Amino acid sequence: MDRSKKLRKAIYKIDESMKNKFPIKNTKDILEDEINYCQKLIKVVEKEDNLKSKGTIEPSKRNSC
Repeated sequence: MDRSKKLRKAIYKIDESMKNKFPIKNTKDILEDEINYCQKLIKVVEKEDNLKSKGTIEPSKRNSC
């Protein structure tokens, strides 16, 4: 859950309005749930052209999920 949290924070620095577009946060400490959440999170990020134009996410955050 720590990795997805770091990724969200990195994205919020670029565009705080993304909070409204992200899936509901994973609150369970179950690996399968975290993987599922990360996959949903990545799909949302990939669809957002404005993230591409405003800046990049550090590679360590990008590969965190």
